[in-house]
Amino acid sequence: MQTLGLSDSTPKSESRLKSLFWPSIQSGSDVDYLGAQGYWVCTFVAVISFIVSLVSGHPITGAFVLLFYYIGG
Repeated sequence: MQTLGLSDSTPKSESRLKSLFWPSIQSGSDVDYLGAQGYWVCTFVAVISFIVSLVSGHPITGAFVLLFYYIGG
């Protein structure tokens, strides 16, 4: 697979911050990586928003925000 160029087994040379804000898309695997990264960002935002809503005394609103961001991801 590597000799045919079908496998992208080379390590990413970009830092995590650069790939988050300024991604370089050169192949289909870069698109898959970007989609997975977007999912985890949405999950992180959902959990943090839910925790902040619980602490501030709005658990129902927090649950809706959690579902909104998690399903959006």
